[in-house]
Amino acid sequence: LGIPLAKVPTIIEEGRSGLAEKIESVAPVEGIEEVLLRLKAGGYELGILTSNSRETVDKFLKKNNLDLFDFIYSGSSLFGKDRVLEKLLKDRKLKSKQAVYVGDEIRDIDAAKKVGVRIVAVGWGYNTGQLLRKRNPDYLVESPKELVKIVESLGKS
Repeated sequence: LGIPLAKVPTIIEEGRSGLAEKIESVAPVEGIEEVLLRLKAGGYELGILTSNSRETVDKFLKKNNLDLFDFIYSGSSLFGKDRVLEKLLKDRKLKSKQAVYVGDEIRDIDAAKKVGVRIVAVGWGYNTGQLLRKRNPDYLVESPKELVKIVESLGKS
């Protein structure tokens, strides 16, 4: 991208600040509340791995009555999401085959594959479904209803 490495932390922080200012106007994707409630009722442990600030994530979850998560890992890593995902698995005492990663970016797919975690890419977020498909996620869904079916089927395997 031609960005000097020394400027990357500043650019990341500017992006976080911009999102924090706009979080009040961000709405959850339609149907996601029902999915989260169903998974939570089914005994699934839910977590968030994000490069956004914890404060911003908490604000969004509370505003939208979605504070159903067992853990939130926030913060950026210049070393990649795969390292953060490995740390999360270690901290939670999980094997890679026990986890399902749901992501909306190609870097989510890359990180999950590198660590050996099954990846469900969602086409309603940061990257389009068409772009995500090119990275060959284990699953690609376009709606929350599809997501819950896949996660529940994986939980049984």
